[in-house]
Amino acid sequence: MNKKIFFLMMSFVAGSLFISCEDRLAREFQNPEKHNPRPEEIIPGMLTQMLNTRYFVQDYGEWWWTDGGGFGIPAYSQISVRRPHPSEAGYWSEWSKLDGSGEFYTDMEPCNRFNYFYTNLRNWGLIRDEVETLSGNELAENEIFFLAATVIKCSIGLHTVDLFNDIPYSEASQGTKGIFFPKYDKAKDVYTTILDELADLAVSIPQAYGKMSQRAKESFAKQDIAFGGDAQKWVQYANSVRLRHAVRMSGVDADFAKKHISSAIQDLPKTDFLWANTQRNENRLSAGGGGIYCRAIYERAYSTLIPNIIIQRMNYGDLDYVEGEDDPRLPVIACPTRYSADFPGNYQFTGVSMDFDAQFPYWPTNTPPAGVPFIDNGPGLTFRTFVNYPTDIILWLRSCYSQYNVATFTFGNIPSYMNSLAENDLFLAEIAAKGLTSTGKSAGDHIRDAVIHSTDFWYYINSLTNIWQTPGMPDKNDFLEKALQPKKPSNAVIEQFANKIKAEFEAASGIEDKMEIIMQQKYIHHNILNVYELWAELRRTRHPKIEKFKVNDIINDPIPERIKYHSSEMQTNYDNYSEVDSQDNFTSPIFWVPENKRNESIYRNDFLPLKGFLPLPDPNPNRPTP
Repeated sequence: MNKKIFFLMMSFVAGSLFISCEDRLAREFQNPEKHNPRPEEIIPGMLTQMLNTRYFVQDYGEWWWTDGGGFGIPAYSQISVRRPHPSEAGYWSEWSKLDGSGEFYTDMEPCNRFNYFYTNLRNWGLIRDEVETLSGNELAENEIFFLAATVIKCSIGLHTVDLFNDIPYSEASQGTKGIFFPKYDKAKDVYTTILDELADLAVSIPQAYGKMSQRAKESFAKQDIAFGGDAQKWVQYANSVRLRHAVRMSGVDADFAKKHISSAIQDLPKTDFLWANTQRNENRLSAGGGGIYCRAIYERAYSTLIPNIIIQRMNYGDLDYVEGEDDPRLPVIACPTRYSADFPGNYQFTGVSMDFDAQFPYWPTNTPPAGVPFIDNGPGLTFRTFVNYPTDIILWLRSCYSQYNVATFTFGNIPSYMNSLAENDLFLAEIAAKGLTSTGKSAGDHIRDAVIHSTDFWYYINSLTNIWQTPGMPDKNDFLEKALQPKKPSNAVIEQFANKIKAEFEAASGIEDKMEIIMQQKYIHHNILNVYELWAELRRTRHPKIEKFKVNDIINDPIPERIKYHSSEMQTNYDNYSEVDSQDNFTSPIFWVPENKRNESIYRNDFLPLKGFLPLPDPNPNRPTP
């Protein structure tokens, strides 16, 4: 792209740094009536713009299509699902078709992530072109921005492989060098190249930072909206990316993976890497159609029911939440069901089984099915109520199924996510369990750490809610606060539950049973915030075992393995695309799926019990009726 055009298009221009290069700019920019930015003005701003991509900033349109109205990655992975209502049974008639004619992403958003890697990261090539023209002090003052931008490129490149397998890499992102039709590289080659790049960056970033003047460091701190100019956090982020993907690769090249794992764990993040979203998550009602991530969650609320694969790993006993016995994250991740202002002690959580046929009789009716106790949800409400959108919070909290907590998500203020302590803990648990390297702790201790860190993480996210400022919502009161923004349990209670999960993990008989528990914890921690990461881990490990779908007496058990390339590749880069078109389907595994896992099902052989829906004896018959 012509530099003059590019500079005029830039919407985020950094402040001036220090050293000029007026002679070169005078030759390249001939309009004296307009300000012509210098490289040290442009380069920092281009890094900021890269951080503002949808890879880090939750995006309304992308989530809306990723969810797919209940037919996308969240549903097929059983992270969140569409309501199993009798009138919607027809939606799942083609659920198992993965030939492009079924429900799984025939023309929806995730395929765009292929193009995003190249279009959203165009700045990387432009920064490189600018840096290549610099020397001496100019280079010393600006190199750090290029190195940080390269960390971003590496991270998103690995993510792109996780979705598509082989991708253009070595000839891609060439800036102004004019390679418009890049070849496809083998996925494993891209992984090895990027992991080596990240290892080099972990060394070069501190070196480059040490050469900068104080004024340059201040500019870096201003433009680095993720880490505030903290070079060591960029190293730690690079290592966290390296850790994640080296573990992901360990099943197909253990020796190469172990080398990077052993190095990366030496300096991992010490805190959760979150930063304030520059596009504020205005809630759906007050925004009047605006908003970002939360608007999509609001509009897809009917597809945000939480499956039993998550709920029943958090809520151990009956439907009631019992502090100290059940997962302390449950109240801030999920909404309670059949919650009553008259009896707020009825604090229950009900998940969705994938046995939809079994649940059909228990959906809203004027009279309950024979033999099923009537539950009065209040004046004017029927046996089981369900609302598509949380326009009435009181009614929403009397729903028959738990949906994701509206204070945390729908009306929350989700920050940009880069990494979390709990995510790293769970990878370290796998490393220790499989003996990939010494982590200094047992796998069980890493599991315990993950539960504690994840609890801290989700209570923090829940504290960012703006639901109480929503026009048309009830005023904040004790009832709603307890239901949606409960007080964080004591450290003793959190540690009690963390030790319970550790004990379950240590009692597991073999590595597959231990991986089941690790992945159960990943499902709880990541949930709908990081659906792509969960989907990658489900495909790689074949854990946790999810439920088959049973609809109209038909059992469905598809395994989508990847996303198809964007259709533009076949149209505009056909010669190179033809080399990979044989894998351009939904069923070819990503290279990191081990051979012994490729024919392993991700499904259970049974269905989880329908807590609270079948006419089972009341475990506490003396409890007041809500």
